[in-house]
Amino acid sequence: FDLFIRQLGGLEHPNAPFFIWYTKLLDTLVLVQAFVLIRDNEEMIVELIHCIYQVCVPEHSHKTTDMLKRIVFGVLDELNGDYSQPILDALLAPLADPSGEYRAEAKMLASSILL
Repeated sequence: FDLFIRQLGGLEHPNAPFFIWYTKLLDTLVLVQAFVLIRDNEEMIVELIHCIYQVCVPEHSHKTTDMLKRIVFGVLDELNGDYSQPILDALLAPLADPSGEYRAEAKMLASSILL
């Protein structure tokens, strides 16, 4: 799963030559709900959430943003509301970001996930 998370990092660059490949990977991962299998790995869940927020850019289509959201929803659903503090911190990070590390798109995604 670490490889998948690293590959999803390619979504941050919509003009890159392999962006289409990264969106197809994202679509497949959403379709098979692959990340529900990491429900017992808190560190990997935090890494996945952080990656998803990092790749949010204004050039993403609504479909790409929706797929990113669906990945997070799938993991959260699998946790059945039993979120550890590190997972909560990762989910809230863009909304409580004094350093400006996260883009506005990540903040909007976080808001839509938490509502």
